[in-house]
Amino acid sequence: MEANAVREKLVAGYWDLIHNLDADIRIELLARLANSLKEDVAPRAVPDWKVLYGAWESDQEPEEMIREIRNNRLFDRKRELL
Repeated sequence: MEANAVREKLVAGYWDLIHNLDADIRIELLARLANSLKEDVAPRAVPDWKVLYGAWESDQEPEEMIREIRNNRLFDRKRELL
């Protein structure tokens, strides 16, 4: 479904919920929506994506790391004889 179609369905769904409400209630809802939009306008902090990637840092030698990984492997697979 296209994004515009989804938006239209959402708006129509909300309208179906509120169009029969009292005018005072709809005005209160409108005020709250307007206030929420004002809050959303504030600039958001941009995360520093550079912290999410990089090289592995360790004092261990590669061979030692490999040995440690292999020694910590657990095999619980049971083989059946045919």
